[in-house]
Amino acid sequence: MANDDKPIIAAVSISELPGAIRVACDTRTPGIYLGPPGVGKTEIIKQTTASMGWQYTEVVLRDIGDAYMPFVAPSNGRSAHLEFHYAQALPIDGNPLFDDRPILLNLDEFTTYNRLCQNLMLKVLDEWRIGEAKLRDDVVIVGTGNRIWDHAHTEQLSSALGNRGTIIHFDADVDFWINYALSHDFHPLVIAWVRFDPTNLFAFDPKAHMAGDYPFPSPRSNEKLSRIMHLHDRAKMSDRLFRAQVCGTIGMAKGTKFAGYIKIQSQLPNFDAILAGKPAKVPDDPSVLYASLYALIQRSNRDNLDNVCKWIDRIPPEMHLLFTKLVATTKPALIATQAWSKWLVEHTSTIS
Repeated sequence: MANDDKPIIAAVSISELPGAIRVACDTRTPGIYLGPPGVGKTEIIKQTTASMGWQYTEVVLRDIGDAYMPFVAPSNGRSAHLEFHYAQALPIDGNPLFDDRPILLNLDEFTTYNRLCQNLMLKVLDEWRIGEAKLRDDVVIVGTGNRIWDHAHTEQLSSALGNRGTIIHFDADVDFWINYALSHDFHPLVIAWVRFDPTNLFAFDPKAHMAGDYPFPSPRSNEKLSRIMHLHDRAKMSDRLFRAQVCGTIGMAKGTKFAGYIKIQSQLPNFDAILAGKPAKVPDDPSVLYASLYALIQRSNRDNLDNVCKWIDRIPPEMHLLFTKLVATTKPALIATQAWSKWLVEHTSTIS
């Protein structure tokens, strides 16, 4: 199925995934969560599980043997009999690897399961049973996978399996990703690249893929791009190697544009001067301004916030609201400072 043939799906933002997980836990209804490759589904599930105080475990089934395997076992002089060896990650009754807390079981890469594995899942999702064993009563089951139209090695789910859980489609979310990127020290030029053109967050081209240009922009590949940029800042690569690295991470079309885009680096203001309260230029180019803002947010702390706010005073007022949102979501500790309170009072008209 090509992207143009996508069905009409009631998709929601990936930022809604934690809420969907809590619904699955409250109702004990299996949730099957599908979204574009590299959007961060599994990582969000892990973080949400930890925030609830639950245990997390996951399995990926390439064949039935990844779940359980029968073997013939002798027993104290009796005739040999059949027993089963179960994957250690399965929270079955009596598994000593789990404590008394509730457990969230993630059937990862769910849409890659072949027909045999899908048939195995029927009893898992319906009766909490796998082979001869029963899952613990406090287990909640979710599954994660990619969408069939993204060419991400997916199998068609049977109607029997599709009817045994709540299937929710998620889309990438720029604001959600930017908050994550800022809190994980992503390169500011990569963050600005995505903020300035949201299609840089996720863009899969089936035609390019079929022609052999396999990489494409996604939250996962943009994180790799950030690591490449940090390395490039520390030890400059040759232009040819840098372009190959970038295009090999996000594809030729977007990679070529990004290689040209980073030339704005020479137009960035002197951040050390800004943090020290000294004069620094304000870029005219919006893309340079975005990059400057994200770089400053990452460097802001209680000691230099007053100087940062003085520079923010000089940028276009329409950028003030973005600044306040970024501080609130990525540096909430700064909200309690005197410098922040003072700046908010002075700029009520531009952020309301």
